[in-house]
Order: sequence, then C-alpha cells, then structure tokens
Amino acid sequence: MKYTNSGYTLVEVMVAMIIFSLLIGLSGKFISAGLKQSFAGEPVEPWLLYIGEVTTTLQTLPDDSALFISGIHKTPFSLDSQPNDFKALKMEWMNSEYPGLKTAVFTATNQQHKEITWNIYRKVK
Repeated sequence: MKYTNSGYTLVEVMVAMIIFSLLIGLSGKFISAGLKQSFAGEPVEPWLLYIGEVTTTLQTLPDDSALFISGIHKTPFSLDSQPNDFKALKMEWMNSEYPGLKTAVFTATNQQHKEITWNIYRKVK
C-alpha cells in the first residue's frame, strides 16, 4: 500500500502562523494610529449639542443682526455648551445655490487643531 502525503508539514504551518501574526500585529498598529489622528476616538455628544445650540441661536437672530453681513465672523457668539476641547469658532456667509437662501458655513476648531465644518441655510430678505 502506497501512502501519499496530502497534508502540511509542521514547518509550513509554523511559517504560516508567523506571517499571520505579523500581519495582525502590524494592522493593529495602523488602526490605533488612525484612531489617534481623527475624531473617531473622541466623544461626539458635546459637539452635537454645541452644533444644535449654534443652529438654534442663528435661526432666532433678528433679520437686522450684524452677523448677517457677508464675510467671515470670528467667534460670532459665545455659548454655554462649548465642548471641553473647544478652541475657536468662525462663521462665513456665502450665497447659496438655492434661491432666497444664504449659507452660513461654520468651522469649529478643537485644542488639537482638528476642524468640524457644518452648513446652515437661512432665508434672507
């Protein structure tokens, strides 16, 4: 009776396990480095509350407010719900692609110099 070896040797299995463990170790380092460089590892709730308060404040401003003048407004208003790592806020009015609306482009910066940008549309007279 003749036997044919259709399996893997111990050396082949060990080499495959070493390569697999190296790939897992390197990918873990890349994933953790990516999380440290983005907002993904930071709490989102304070920023969402802040964006909501900015939106409400802008929508309730009177039509003759100085904030509706075109251009960039640095720190247009101070709010109580600023996140702990908040650094700066600027607002820029731009013409909207929608007739009768202007776009307020907000940019908030945190202590690590990362930016969050959002747009709010408002009817203009």
